[in-house]
Amino acid sequence: MPRTSTPSPPPQFTPIDPLHSVPSTHHEHEEPAPRYDLTVSQAFRQWKTADEASAKLFELQPALHDLQNRLQVSHKELRVLKDTSAALFGMIHSRPSKSKLSFIPGKKKKEERNHEQTDALQASFDMAHQAEMKKSQEVEQMELQASDLLKNIEEFTSTAAVLDEAWTQLHRTINATPRTQLDREAIGTAEDAVMNGEAEFDIVTRTIADMTRARQTIQHAHHYFQNALRIYDAIRGPANKSVGSFGEMGRMHDYRASATLSEKAQVCLDEYFRVMESYVGTLPDERLADHDALKGSGLQQMLQIYKLLFGGHVMTTGTRESVLLMVEMQDKAFVHLTALAVWVQNRLPVVEEAKKGAEIRRNEQRRRLANLWLQSHRRRESLLSLPDGISLRSTI
Repeated sequence: MPRTSTPSPPPQFTPIDPLHSVPSTHHEHEEPAPRYDLTVSQAFRQWKTADEASAKLFELQPALHDLQNRLQVSHKELRVLKDTSAALFGMIHSRPSKSKLSFIPGKKKKEERNHEQTDALQASFDMAHQAEMKKSQEVEQMELQASDLLKNIEEFTSTAAVLDEAWTQLHRTINATPRTQLDREAIGTAEDAVMNGEAEFDIVTRTIADMTRARQTIQHAHHYFQNALRIYDAIRGPANKSVGSFGEMGRMHDYRASATLSEKAQVCLDEYFRVMESYVGTLPDERLADHDALKGSGLQQMLQIYKLLFGGHVMTTGTRESVLLMVEMQDKAFVHLTALAVWVQNRLPVVEEAKKGAEIRRNEQRRRLANLWLQSHRRRESLLSLPDGISLRSTI
């Protein structure tokens, strides 16, 4: 029987050597060289500009997504209206004209009926064409809105790209200025909150990288294993003549091809297990059972079948029973693998949404801290100024 499944692997994949695979980790960007010529106000403005652009992106991106969805629906509706208009137009112009009917004796009543039907079709066409034009204008307007949104998003994305760099620079600049005793406690609490927010964001960012890797590897494991089982199904089924077309040698070749695919599937599954080692606790009970079952059984039953059939063993009742046992095990493994691959595939969007939430919380915590920094800096500036406005900073 042909086997189908929900998850579909990417078109290309290089099998990983589990002994030399590189762990998927979150790589921090190199910190930019510090600038010591910026004042606190300048550093604050740079960060503020990037932060406002980042906040704007959180508003515009969902709006664009919603607009694109509505635009897709409107395009479909417009196609239906165009098809309706075209069909009515064709019906009108396919009917016989008055001049042709006038030369047919005794066809006056038929001519009148034809005229009435043509008028009705024309009225229907006019209404359909009017609806088509209205929908076309709506689509055109929505496309302009989408284009404007995309331009704005591109501009804000460019500005927000330096957000972390600007924050680091602001942090360096503000740390170079002393603080009053009054501000230290409030600022310390806010700095702890930011540190926790940064840690949460880094964790979820690493989780996305790992879950992306897990999805890739388990889908490739599923792809290889599914193809291995398809070959085996073909060997056992009515199509075995076309698969093993060179007798016993061809049959052995087909079994070997299936076993090779199962070995590749196992390599991918091993990489999935490595990546998921820290996330096993996130699996729901049913998927944890699938995970544990696959860890116990593996995906190389086809290799064992190949060895039993072509490894020099005498075909006995025990050998046949062993083959049947392997077949049963690999069928169960396929069920476990499919369920787990679907869960991992659906899990990634959940983690990506969690990253958005962590980023929003981190940015809010940064804003609170930045405002405290700025207030502290301004208070200190006022304390260091004479009544006539001359600063004492140079004398302290």
